Formats: sequence, structure tokens, C-alpha cells
Amino acid sequence: MFPPLSGGLGEVYCIICTVTGAMYIGFSIYLVKRIRNYILNSTNIHLRRAIKMYGLEKNNVIIVEYVEVNEEVPVEEAKKTLLARELYWLDWLFSLPETLRYIFLPVACSALG
Repeated sequence: MFPPLSGGLGEVYCIICTVTGAMYIGFSIYLVKRIRNYILNSTNIHLRRAIKMYGLEKNNVIIVEYVEVNEEVPVEEAKKTLLARELYWLDWLFSLPETLRYIFLPVACSALG
């Protein structure tokens, strides 16, 4: 389920391994909680291995875009906006060689519902 919105910002972010240059792109309204989830139990095995192999200090989180979430916009519309911005950046990521990606499906999706 999409969390309740009170207005504010969502972020499209990139986790980049400074050793290999490989990247992961996603979005979140609760970025700190989302990053903690990657560290503790990411379902992305490639990203989890990179964090384990190179350590957190070699896997940087970069916010590539802030997306305003307006409380007056219906939740489904806000979700579509965030997913569209994630897809924009995924399209860019998929223009790069496969060795530079921790994502292998060029589809924006959300654990938020």
C-alpha cells in the first residue's frame, strides 16, 4: 500500500559502487528507511553482494532528482508521477553497459503497491 502523503518530496536516488561504477536506481518517499532496507536485507542479490564485498563506504547514495508530492493530488496520481520519474532515469541507466547496472529489468515498479 502506498503510504499516506502529507505533501513534501520524494527522491529518485542512485546507489553507485565507487569501485565498479555499477548503479542501482530507485525512488522513495522515506529514503533513509529504504537505504536501511538495502543494507539489512536487499532482495537485489547483486547490490547486496556489492555492499558486502566493498562495504558501505564504497557504495554511495546520490539523489538524482527531488519529486514534489502534493497532498492535494490523489495518491494514485502521485505514485504515477514518481514511477514516471524513476522510469526516466532507468531509461538512462539502460543506455549504459550491463556491467554498470544492478538492475536487470528496465521497468519502474514500486514496493509501495
